[in-house]
Amino acid sequence: MTQLHRHTILNTTDSLFYVQFAQMERQLMKFVDRVKAIDGSGDLNEISSEYTTIRAHTADLNRSSGFTTEAGKLKDNIKKNRYKDILPYDQTRVTLKPLKTESESDYINASFIQGTTGNKRYIATQGPLSHTLGDFWRMVWQYDIKVIVMACRETELGKRKCERYWTAPTETSIFGPFTVTNLEECSPNDEVVTGIYW
Repeated sequence: MTQLHRHTILNTTDSLFYVQFAQMERQLMKFVDRVKAIDGSGDLNEISSEYTTIRAHTADLNRSSGFTTEAGKLKDNIKKNRYKDILPYDQTRVTLKPLKTESESDYINASFIQGTTGNKRYIATQGPLSHTLGDFWRMVWQYDIKVIVMACRETELGKRKCERYWTAPTETSIFGPFTVTNLEECSPNDEVVTGIYW
């Protein structure tokens, strides 16, 4: 039986994370301003060209640094990737331990990220798919994750970005072998903060 732990899900950035996200937010706002300026002119060629250049540069860096994404390309794992072109590096990917049998897959589209100070590490993962919700909660449980920050909405511009891995307030849901209960939900600003047990 899984032990119950008190955890918090932040569906967007919370003020506690403001310092860490401030620089990223400034860069994002610069990008948004550029897109707005280009959108007004109707010329998206500049953004498209820049995207192509970044993709090519990233591929060159990956080749020269030795980073590989073979696990994410395996036949059994392809269906666990939300996006076919966003795969975790084999060298930094999160591996799952089996719960029931040794033949259980160790794959989840998630990577360890080094923190900016000390030896603190974080996990970045794609928004889970309906059939990877159990893997998502297995990762949360196995790595004793205390805070989850969701940096997208469930649906954006009509596209599904993330399956709902939490429950409605005061309700309980089962995700694979994990029972998740929503204890409370509040919206102090634009974000939604959910307190849960699993």
